[in-house]
Amino acid sequence: MQVAGKGTLKISLSGINYTITNVYYVPDLKNNLLSIGQLQERGLTILFKGNKCCIYHPRRGLIIQSTISANRMYTLSSETQDCEEPVGNYLQVPSADMSKLWH
Repeated sequence: MQVAGKGTLKISLSGINYTITNVYYVPDLKNNLLSIGQLQERGLTILFKGNKCCIYHPRRGLIIQSTISANRMYTLSSETQDCEEPVGNYLQVPSADMSKLWH
């Protein structure tokens, strides 16, 4: 599979807006992948306990929590936020739900 681009993604989880930088756009993938290693490199703490995954920010505390699914994946339900205009690191994708295409 080919990476078609790299950019910044704005998402909303439980009403809170987040920006994820250095994300890869891979059109052939059907779901997003979130790298635990990259989250740790950015100073976040990831805790797996029982059937839950919790992601902690050093100042804000718990920011994301997910429960394991039947296929042993931790899923997040999110909505993408519109960029004011495609500049700098932003890479705009013509799709109703861009979050399904960014990895």
